[in-house]
Amino acid sequence: MPIGVFTRAKALAENITPSVGVRAADLLHIAAAIELGAKSFYTLDERRHKPAHAAGLKVNPLPKP
Repeated sequence: MPIGVFTRAKALAENITPSVGVRAADLLHIAAAIELGAKSFYTLDERRHKPAHAAGLKVNPLPKP
């Protein structure tokens, strides 16, 4: 994984973890998406929605049960 992903994940941890809470693996996933130039983030994992949105990504809606 490129060093930029870890640098971005560290910055996200410092900026968004206190307000929304997020696991390290989720931070790496979100950071990798940002480093690859993603503008949208698609996931079915509800725990990734808030931190991805807080990181500035457009997040897909969760499917209704």
